[in-house]
Amino acid sequence: MQITGENIKLKTLKLTEINQRYLNWFKDPNVKKYISYTPKNLSDLKKNTRQIIKEKNSFFFGIFYKSKHIGNLKIHNIDYQNFSASLGILIGEKNIRNKGFGKKTISLIKRWLLEKKIYFIELGVHKSNKPAIKLYKSCKFKIIKTSRDFYIMKCINFHSKLVLGTAQFRSRYGVTNKNRTLMKSTEVKKVISFMDKETDIKQIDTAINYNLSSKDIKNLSRKILLNNKVHTEDNLTYKKLKKIFKRKNKQINNIVFIHDGQNVLSKKGMKLLFNLKKLKKEKLINKVGLSIHNFKTLTKILDSISFDAIQLPFNLVDRRAKKFFKKLKKKNIEIQIRSIFLQGSLLSKIKTNKKLSSLYDSFDQISERNHLKKIKFALAFVLNEKCIDKIIFGVRNFKEFKQLNSVNSLDCKLNKIEKLKSNDEQIIDPLKWSELILEKRKDQFKHI
Repeated sequence: MQITGENIKLKTLKLTEINQRYLNWFKDPNVKKYISYTPKNLSDLKKNTRQIIKEKNSFFFGIFYKSKHIGNLKIHNIDYQNFSASLGILIGEKNIRNKGFGKKTISLIKRWLLEKKIYFIELGVHKSNKPAIKLYKSCKFKIIKTSRDFYIMKCINFHSKLVLGTAQFRSRYGVTNKNRTLMKSTEVKKVISFMDKETDIKQIDTAINYNLSSKDIKNLSRKILLNNKVHTEDNLTYKKLKKIFKRKNKQINNIVFIHDGQNVLSKKGMKLLFNLKKLKKEKLINKVGLSIHNFKTLTKILDSISFDAIQLPFNLVDRRAKKFFKKLKKKNIEIQIRSIFLQGSLLSKIKTNKKLSSLYDSFDQISERNHLKKIKFALAFVLNEKCIDKIIFGVRNFKEFKQLNSVNSLDCKLNKIEKLKSNDEQIIDPLKWSELILEKRKDQFKHI
């Protein structure tokens, strides 16, 4: 088995690759200090490696740089039911240490584990091993347990599948906003800052008529991928689109979605699609996508045109999108799903809506009236779908964001939520709810 990354490869170790240079690693005082095993000789090292390779629920990789074996990585205690595993890493070559190879290796294995639906990674580290602790923190591991000599650290690996939605920013949008309050700029700042520094979330979802400001993201410490949406009724010429999606320093115009994607086959829709594909060809954006609210025309759309990504509503109640997943993957279309909490109605009771209120009560009983467990159920359901590439979530305040970030396990039985599935459009289609507050469209193109 081989996993290839930037300048490094992870390969299943062969016994023929266990040589004197490898054995010499264990003579290094910095290595001996933090590992319990010291091989007696080359034969002993081969025997030990053979035993490790045979271990169940584990993978043992050699780390290679320019065909040179520089270290090892072990993934063990793999528990697919609980989406978890443990990690151990050793950079054995002394002259390679402190050059970023540890971080590159961990980033590479995190992406690989994500594909295997491993969403929680643990490791142990000696308290005195300051360089290792610094490395793990830079890879978003956090200390969760402590003993006299050791820390147990944990990384939430599914964060890189999340996309921060901004529909609620400085808006009254939503169904759970009972007091019709605006999300303040101070809350927006807290959310963006926390996302940037404390999580592996790399994408933000917005639209040209949302209230995300360029000032909100100008001070980010890392580059982010910005997904945007435009409406067919905006009647944007290619010249106007080019001005909107000009290059920015700290953001990359990743995907531009047609907001009313179900109308893409109309005359205006086809013209907008053509212009967006032109932007992609000129490398001003990475991908062209459709945001779908109505599934009735999706089969015809998939048979008629090509595009790169799609946004669909999908959650443990509304599962209409599932029947399209295989076809979308076959066409190599990136799947992003939204409304994972059914516009928040699964987390906050909408008393004015009898059907939603009854649904909430059923979910309340299943989750044992535990708010955090409800979040876990909703997340576990969508994370269990391998076809889903990205999950869009929205928050009304910083507290909600921290609640989502506090999920460090998915210990819930998904068979319990089967009875919540519904085909009733009065439940699964928020546009049919009288309680839903939609943001009024603005004339945001006066300056263009």
